[in-house]
Amino acid sequence: MRICIIFLIGYIFITTSCTPVAERVSSSVKKLADYDLSMYPKASDTLYRYIIELPTEKNERLYNLEIWAGKTQKVDCNKHHLMGEFTKKSVQGWGYYYYEFKTDGLIMSTKMGCPMNKKTEKFIRSKSEHVPYNSKLPIVVYCPKNIALEYAIWSKGTTPKKAKLK
Repeated sequence: MRICIIFLIGYIFITTSCTPVAERVSSSVKKLADYDLSMYPKASDTLYRYIIELPTEKNERLYNLEIWAGKTQKVDCNKHHLMGEFTKKSVQGWGYYYYEFKTDGLIMSTKMGCPMNKKTEKFIRSKSEHVPYNSKLPIVVYCPKNIALEYAIWSKGTTPKKAKLK
């Protein structure tokens, strides 16, 4: 299972500037063995089941989880994007949610002229999905076996900024 944490700088939610949260090691973080995952569907022959464990924070309303799927592929100088979407599903009878990424593996790209035979290996990302931050439950995501899952944890400031009229 491959779960990567990618921290990006300069991400903006509507009017509030956000900064990535550094990964923390805490004794209050639950371990995968502490979670009862029996109510979630099992991984299948075609789907991986990813489990994201979030660290406990004092005010979790100020945090957000962003997930995206992708695959590594040799590409030219154009901008590339993995086609697909996340679907939020409910675990029947439990009130828990999980996410499923569906894709046919197609990659969309721009059509700039690139030097011939100049390809580099890059991680091609899908559109991201924002998930409410909740350290009490695991975030469960299912992806096709040829697709990897990555995520980032975002924190917003406690004081909203006011827009200026000009």
